[in-house]
Amino acid sequence: MNFNEEQKAAIYSEKPLVVISAGAGSGKTRVLTERFVYICEEKLKERLGKKKKSPIGATVEEIVAITFTEKAAREMKDRIRGRIEEIRQNVHERYDASEHEFARNFWQEQKDALDGALITTFHSFCHKLLGEYAFLADVPPKFTVLDDVGAKLIQIDIFDEMFDSPEYHRKWRPLYNFYTRGQLKEAIKAVYSQMKEIITSVDSIESFFDSETIVKLQLQSIESDRKFVLTNFYKEARPHVMELDDSDKASKKITEHFSEVTDLSFENPVVLYEALEEALPKKVNKKWQETNPPLYDLFEYLYKPLKETWKKLKGPSSVDIKEIKEIINLFVQVLQVFHEKYDEAKRERAAMDFSDLQQKAITLLEKKEVQDDCRKKYRHMMIDEAQDTNQLQMNMLTFIQPNYKFIVGDGKQSIYRFRGADVSLMNELVDFSKKDLNSDFINMSTNYRTCESIISFVNIAFNEIMGAEKSELDPLYKIHYTNINSHRTGIEEQKCRVELITIPKEDEPKEGIEGQAEQADDEQSEFEVIANRMLEIMEEGQSIVSDKEAWRAPSWSDFAILIQTRTKLSKLERSLKQKGIPYVVYGGIGFYEKQEIRDMITLLNWLNRPWESLYILSLLRSPLFGVSVEDFLSIDECLEEDITLATFIYEGLFDNVGNIGEELKSTLSKLKQFYEDWVPYRPQVSTREYFEDLFLKSGLKKMLLLQKNNLQQIKNVEKLIDVLAQFQTASLDELLKQVKQLADLSDKEGEAEVELAEGNMVHIMTVHASKGLEFPIVFLPDLAKGPRGDSGNIRFDKDVRIVLQYEKEIENEPLKKPDKKYSPSFERIKEKTKDQAIEESKRLFYVATTRAKDYLVLSTVDKPAKDSWYDMLLKAMEQDQSLENRIKQTSNVPDYEEWQEKGQEYEPPLIENRDKVLPSFSVSEIMIYMNDPIKYYYKYIVKIEDEWLAEQDDLPQIVEEKEFVSGAKLGTIVHRACELLDNGFSLEEAQEEALALLEEEQELGDYEQAVSELVTKYQALNELRLGSNYANEWAFIVEIEGAQIIGEIDKIVEKNEEFHLIDLKTNKSNDYQKLVKYYTPQLYLYKMAFEQITRQKVSELSLFFMREGLEGFASIEIDKTMEERIREVIKEMSHLKMKLAAKDSYERIG
Repeated sequence: MNFNEEQKAAIYSEKPLVVISAGAGSGKTRVLTERFVYICEEKLKERLGKKKKSPIGATVEEIVAITFTEKAAREMKDRIRGRIEEIRQNVHERYDASEHEFARNFWQEQKDALDGALITTFHSFCHKLLGEYAFLADVPPKFTVLDDVGAKLIQIDIFDEMFDSPEYHRKWRPLYNFYTRGQLKEAIKAVYSQMKEIITSVDSIESFFDSETIVKLQLQSIESDRKFVLTNFYKEARPHVMELDDSDKASKKITEHFSEVTDLSFENPVVLYEALEEALPKKVNKKWQETNPPLYDLFEYLYKPLKETWKKLKGPSSVDIKEIKEIINLFVQVLQVFHEKYDEAKRERAAMDFSDLQQKAITLLEKKEVQDDCRKKYRHMMIDEAQDTNQLQMNMLTFIQPNYKFIVGDGKQSIYRFRGADVSLMNELVDFSKKDLNSDFINMSTNYRTCESIISFVNIAFNEIMGAEKSELDPLYKIHYTNINSHRTGIEEQKCRVELITIPKEDEPKEGIEGQAEQADDEQSEFEVIANRMLEIMEEGQSIVSDKEAWRAPSWSDFAILIQTRTKLSKLERSLKQKGIPYVVYGGIGFYEKQEIRDMITLLNWLNRPWESLYILSLLRSPLFGVSVEDFLSIDECLEEDITLATFIYEGLFDNVGNIGEELKSTLSKLKQFYEDWVPYRPQVSTREYFEDLFLKSGLKKMLLLQKNNLQQIKNVEKLIDVLAQFQTASLDELLKQVKQLADLSDKEGEAEVELAEGNMVHIMTVHASKGLEFPIVFLPDLAKGPRGDSGNIRFDKDVRIVLQYEKEIENEPLKKPDKKYSPSFERIKEKTKDQAIEESKRLFYVATTRAKDYLVLSTVDKPAKDSWYDMLLKAMEQDQSLENRIKQTSNVPDYEEWQEKGQEYEPPLIENRDKVLPSFSVSEIMIYMNDPIKYYYKYIVKIEDEWLAEQDDLPQIVEEKEFVSGAKLGTIVHRACELLDNGFSLEEAQEEALALLEEEQELGDYEQAVSELVTKYQALNELRLGSNYANEWAFIVEIEGAQIIGEIDKIVEKNEEFHLIDLKTNKSNDYQKLVKYYTPQLYLYKMAFEQITRQKVSELSLFFMREGLEGFASIEIDKTMEERIREVIKEMSHLKMKLAAKDSYERIG
């Protein structure tokens, strides 16, 4: 095999430590594969007697190879297996005739050993270690591992329990003066996860987060920072001072001060800074620019920045420190309770999460006998993607200390900080290997993927963006750029292949609702330009794609659109659909919204309630059965009054019915067989095996196999089964409740590992998902988007543990803005976190640009956010003007007609799948539509912000609240307080807990009295003896007339086995009778949903206008015609939504 000099140096190095910086497209996977095989070959040479003793030689069982993902591990194992098999079949070319049989057997042994080889992820390696040394590790011999989703579900339940507990509420009440429940939950999750990625043991959280220690550490840190900034100031200032003219009085004073400063002066930085303030003028004199330039420069460019930094290093007062300690103590109590409950929940399940695996593995490896044992077994450890490791993972390497360490990574591609990755570890390894005589540092800088012109652009741009020169002051997390060299240097490859499309942005937004509608449409413009540019490339048919040393015109599958986040994905999809461009989105819609997942959950819902018509109809509608609406009508006509749908199918009554066709009878027979095979739900094997069996024998797996992109869809269902198997409950109903919670997390839940879809379609994915992939043509949109900030008020830092900020009202000054308070190191950690985010954003930009093989298109609105990719690019172009020669810039892209596929008509799978998804509406949407279709269009179709619609409010004669009280926010708080009252909280506790929903402390006074009045009037409902409380805030999703209706019932009471639905209203009005008429359809929707889901009859409907007390309690007369009207409205809304109706359709209805 052909390797370049850098690759050969990496493969054949015999140093105990080899650190490789593998640039994008440098062939690192080939090197890892060949290194693995080389080590085995050296062992064979030793056994053949060609070498007396090969120190580096080892068998497969003695090598550990750690990769970042299971997919990468599988691919590496497959490559090694293929390479070994290639050698085994060609032993006659590599060895003497007498060695053939021995060599062939050796390589067969290595190939067989690969099945159990440790080519795996860190988590799987930890799992194996703990399994082998279960007794020493003090873990159950058989334990399950929770994935991120399983862990999150347990945590959700724990938070609900903690924050709904009156006992904990009273205990932590002072903490709620400074933080909302939401802020505390996010802080606990963040601090806990980050802590566990760094610290080996967290058995005593309260001792680790001791407030006295934390404050002391942070005050020491401030002192250290003060010394640091002063040392740098004096170092940089001395050359300016030496140029000062002593005849000037101000200059003489400064010179005298600097002559008195010694090394000892820095031991007391506060005193030194005060002396500096005394020596320097109070303000700058602009005349110095001409008369005394060194003094001007000293003051303007060194002393002024020092003063700004010094302000941030001002420590809190003794009073603030006392309060900070109290807050830390309370927060740590909450953290400790969370930790104990989470640990208890995992012990009950005999389970561990990923952090537990790492922590317990490290604790195990601290034992000398385990270290020695591992060192004997594992002579080589190879680590891939080292830039994405954390401290605990690197500690494993330190404890095992194998004979040979082979570390491969690229600091420029470290983009997983949110998962705990610490790029500074890679930096430290690189620095160490460069200096250590027993180590090799190898820079693999040849890129085999990307053509010369794109590489040239990348080198010039990122030399400026990341910086090439290293400074002693640079933090370890800062990565400096080193050039990469393109292997593709032909004439075509050197042509300019980078475009920058800028879309002009209007400075002045239009006014009014119509203006807002137009502005909402304008947001599409960048994606419309992208769609048109793609069409232009396809229509022109230029040969811009390299294919086996020839250039050809592109097809759709050559394109990839890489996005930073999914926030604007729907707009991008809309633009592509409008132009008829086929595409597939990887991880685009929520995992639990994917058609194959919906189909499996539909099957499970039916299995859970096989006698309920709703679930039978849902199953029959699914692709598994494919029953049409006409078929449903035929079935309905055959049902007699006393025969349910379940009985009709289960007892096979359809066999004797004449007006049902044979095809439908066959379908119903299939469902009848399902009843016989699967009902009731009683798994005789494990939950996993049962669901796998159901997936296979139901025919769903076979159905997916017949579709495009089938491997991904099957993997997704298998992933769902994996998740369900973790819950360890015999109740299918409980499993499905957990699935519903999972759906709430679906926007954060990633897909199973990506397999690129087959077929001629554009690939759309995030930059993170694209890592390790390559595409002929890459589009990078939305360059003007700034990096994501970190807004946490409580943060973890490995050096000073916990930092925090909070607001406190000024005593006796209630109208003044509250004071912001900080723990000593908060500002420094905040700045550091912001800088880390910017540095990672640079690396993400680099990863994105280096995915392109042949053509790169950048697009942006011409108004960059600070530190956005476009901002970085503009600065790079200013600093190195040669960069402009590497980019084709344009702001004009012609408009093209919808794409028509030549030959056969092509329907992209994603769009086809999306059309099968039922339209969904909230109860509020239906209410607004019934009263004002135009307002509904603006609010839910065009998605205009609520404040622009406030002037057109539908509610009759609403009396406005005071300016500073939001009616919606007041309603939310009051509803929460009422729910807590019904759950056993006292009046005072319920109000206090509900008011904690306010994000801003200064809002408390505005809402406190209003909430108190309304909640007190709510208690008066007890006088009506309505019945026992059945549920509060009863959420539902129900199918009505082919649409999913989503809503929440405020209060349900039960009396004499009859149900009464009550809706609570906090509105002010001059005419409550009109409000009753307005809200009546809402109560009917609630009734229809409740009856359909529970199969229980609703006997009463009521509205309670709380401001009026008991006089505001209004009963609604039940009228069947209202239900019929609502059903017709839902049909109408579904029709308009499915056909993407324009505004004029809604105007005709209005």
